[in-house]
Amino acid sequence: MTYTATYSPEDNKLRLYASGRLDAETYERVRAAGFRWAPKQELFVAPTWTPGREDLLVELAGEVGDEDTTLVERAEAKADRLEDLAERRTGEAVAAKAAVDRIADGIPFGQPILIGHHSEKRARKDAEKIRNGMGRAVKLWEEAGYWTDRAAGALRLAKYKERPDVRARRIKKLEAELRKVEKNKREYDANLAAWTKVKAETDPEQQKKMALYLAHYGWLIMPKKETDRPDWKDGPTIYGALTGEHPNLYGPRTVQEVIDHALHVYAGTGGMLRWIAHLENRLTYERAMLGEAGGIPATQNKLEKGGAIKGPWQARHRDCWLFITKVNKVSVSFNYWPIGWAQPRTCAGKCPFDKIAGIMTKHEIEAARAEGRLMAEDEYGFVLGPDRNVAAPEPVQRQDNAAPERRQAQEFEALRQQAKQGVQVVVAPQLFPTPTELANWMVELAKLEDGDHVLEPSAGTGALMTAAAQVAGIVIHAVEKNQALALALMRAWPDAHIWSHDFLDLIPENIGGQVDVVLMNPPFDRGADIAHIKHALGFVRPGGRLVAICANGPRQRAELMDMAEHWEDLPDDTFAQAGTRVRTALLVIRAPR
Repeated sequence: MTYTATYSPEDNKLRLYASGRLDAETYERVRAAGFRWAPKQELFVAPTWTPGREDLLVELAGEVGDEDTTLVERAEAKADRLEDLAERRTGEAVAAKAAVDRIADGIPFGQPILIGHHSEKRARKDAEKIRNGMGRAVKLWEEAGYWTDRAAGALRLAKYKERPDVRARRIKKLEAELRKVEKNKREYDANLAAWTKVKAETDPEQQKKMALYLAHYGWLIMPKKETDRPDWKDGPTIYGALTGEHPNLYGPRTVQEVIDHALHVYAGTGGMLRWIAHLENRLTYERAMLGEAGGIPATQNKLEKGGAIKGPWQARHRDCWLFITKVNKVSVSFNYWPIGWAQPRTCAGKCPFDKIAGIMTKHEIEAARAEGRLMAEDEYGFVLGPDRNVAAPEPVQRQDNAAPERRQAQEFEALRQQAKQGVQVVVAPQLFPTPTELANWMVELAKLEDGDHVLEPSAGTGALMTAAAQVAGIVIHAVEKNQALALALMRAWPDAHIWSHDFLDLIPENIGGQVDVVLMNPPFDRGADIAHIKHALGFVRPGGRLVAICANGPRQRAELMDMAEHWEDLPDDTFAQAGTRVRTALLVIRAPR
């Protein structure tokens, strides 16, 4: 087994690469040290550097090298992995939606259950599949969006950390942390010197007095001894050990034991020295990277009294600049009038260098004043107007590459809403939808043209409307007695003219006049098809066509065949999928001129 260990100053993380699977003991040590397994990268990573974690890596790998990849490169690799996952989820969501569509295409309107209809039992099973499929498709689509956002977020975070102002704030934080560790070390060194004097004292009473004085200001905990109460977690404080308080909890300690323990603790500054060296190295790296990037705006431009700055207030006052009254070591001072104060009141404020968004020198301000660009100028600052000498950029014509993604998102949002509404329930015992191939053939026989008005009486689920809509420029009319089916047609065809009424009770004036073509699959019960077809002829303008399906029986032949310019016997299994094997015929009648 071979190990490689690396450290990255960009994210302050330690990484451990192993050539194989870790044994149980090593795995537990690595895990206890705070390392976590990153399966996609195939490595162990610790969130921050610590001396203990570095010691463990040195023990396993011999040394800790530099991480070769940058933070942005690792973020790009992570984004690629997340985008691959998002693409897989998108593909699975599209496949799940396609499966739902395939089932729904075999049901009128996609998903109603027709109570009393021959298809009710099958439709209920399909409806359950549709419900489950809709939920799965929407869930997968949401997962795809989540992983896409994660990928974009990984890149944004990496690039954000490389911004000069962010790096400058990170340097300030590291400097504060270094000052804190250095302060702790000075305190430890002072305590070590004081306890060393106590150790050197030869008078026992004086030695104890000195020890009590120092112990009073310290909170060191003594190690546990066998004479301490076993169910008590910690030993006494050094002050308690010297005074002998709580004898029911702790056994006695000698003055020499307390002194030796204090010297041992305060002499252990090796860890602090490593922290100080680590923080100094990180500061050296961050300062070098900041210098390579050109530094923050405050270091790129000359700050001077009488100049002006833009700062954090830009969120509300985009073009507001404030005059600099003083340049400090790490900030600039300015005056301002607090918003909301009715009476003038001058307040002083400061802006750190790393928060400055823009800088203008006195020379630049004078030039802008001469050009008339300083607006609303007062003793506090001004609003900077646009430079009239700079031509406005030409508008860039961009190709909308996101249109397919938006359409896909809209489809899945519609699917989500459809899933909330659930499966429709419609009472339709005499509904036999026209098969798609037959509907297309009827449209071909109708010879539709652009601008034609087309009527489907007893439209049911609108199979003939769907076929006719493939011809551009036509105007669709439909009549359906069943209110539930009529409402479904209105939702599916918002631009069509649809009436919920018994067709036999209507006259052409009720639907706006005669039409160019009638496409119909009328009810067959007790010869109703004959009455519907003859009634529909009154809705066809002279010279127009009526294309209809009827039962292929003796009464229909006697009543309708002589009227038809085209009669076609249909196969016996034409409506088998719709639940009936009644013999049917297809006829075309031209209205007399």
